[in-house]
Amino acid sequence: MKRKGCLMMGLLGMTLVMSGCKKEENVISFNDVSQFKDIDTKAYVTIGEYKGLNVTADTIPVSDLEVNTRIASDLYKNGVYTDSDDQPITAGAKIRISVSGSIDGKDHPGFTSEGYEFVYGYEEQIMDGFTANLKGLYKGEQVQFDLVVPATFQESALVGKVVTFKVTIDNVQVYCIPELTDEYVQDISEVETVEEYKESLVPLLRDEKFTAIQKNKKAGVWQLVSDSSSINSYPEGVVEAKEEQLRERLEMYAQLQGMELEQYVYNNFGVSFEEYVKLSAKQDLLLDAIGRAEKIFLTEKEYDECLVSFASQYGYNDKKTMLEVLGEEKVKEAILWDKVMQYVADQVTITE
Repeated sequence: MKRKGCLMMGLLGMTLVMSGCKKEENVISFNDVSQFKDIDTKAYVTIGEYKGLNVTADTIPVSDLEVNTRIASDLYKNGVYTDSDDQPITAGAKIRISVSGSIDGKDHPGFTSEGYEFVYGYEEQIMDGFTANLKGLYKGEQVQFDLVVPATFQESALVGKVVTFKVTIDNVQVYCIPELTDEYVQDISEVETVEEYKESLVPLLRDEKFTAIQKNKKAGVWQLVSDSSSINSYPEGVVEAKEEQLRERLEMYAQLQGMELEQYVYNNFGVSFEEYVKLSAKQDLLLDAIGRAEKIFLTEKEYDECLVSFASQYGYNDKKTMLEVLGEEKVKEAILWDKVMQYVADQVTITE
């Protein structure tokens, strides 16, 4: 599974990487395109220091959240599949099935398989609609259903034919994640206790963060400033709107990994989905507050240059198509966010 090493990157979603834009006249500001147009975002966040900072490896802070995120990731990687007779098939379960398929009452070898094993909900290479008929079944159960061979099927002569499938669930395995105990850390490390294990992760994470800052100063410095900032409260409706925005996308990612939403978020970020939503909303408020405080803006020339680069970078055929898909105000706000991050990075010195 590909994991995100930086919470901020997961939260921003479409941060842009731009350079070489020259300031001319003030034409596009946060007052024009911000999702918080009628909200004084500075009143909702306490902004961490970001001017005149000198960052060295020894000064990099490591939060409890970062430690917990690494632990959650390691726990998941050390999980194992175990047989289960009393658990139904759900996303993430590894199942083994025996299948026979018939057309017009005659068994067809192309639709027959013994002991076929796969992780349910994880991009199975099976005819569309097949796995939906297996959800909720238990080991030893059988099911029969009909499917129409789709137009995308390799054997064109079978397209449009009705296949009757008979499926037996030979085995169901669930993914078991170990508990964080002294015995667990003794097995995977050279320390004896959970507390020692957590302490041992701090210098490791500190070095990783400093290396990340050296490779990508803008993203790395922003993460430091974000971590040192705090949320005072949330404007009415902001958390609910952010939850609606994130849920569909994260549920899609979770399904691709064969997980439920909560498990996916915890494995990747070390927090619950509810906490992740609030952290994401904090990011938006913080970017807006600093952008307004520093009077950051875009000129039309900057905007046009960034549109071309953004469309190319994210796979759109042209900027018009991109704007139709994402919406003009959202794109403008994202470019302004990027300028905020670049501004913050320019205030900081990195010392080896």
